[in-house]
Amino acid sequence: MHLMLGAQDGELTDEGELAPTPGGRGLVPNHNPLFYLDDDALAQGVRLHCHVAYDHLTGTITPAG
Repeated sequence: MHLMLGAQDGELTDEGELAPTPGGRGLVPNHNPLFYLDDDALAQGVRLHCHVAYDHLTGTITPAG
């Protein structure tokens, strides 16, 4: 699973491609000095991953493959 929750200023185009948000700080790859994360998204990210782990451990969801 790969998420960009709270990372960069990007949005999806009508074609489903990631594009920089107008007026934002842009998109840069990880391990780049300009890469940033929005700390306000941390709580939501932890909550999301806890739900995924719980659902997997209780058999609510199963891994693809």
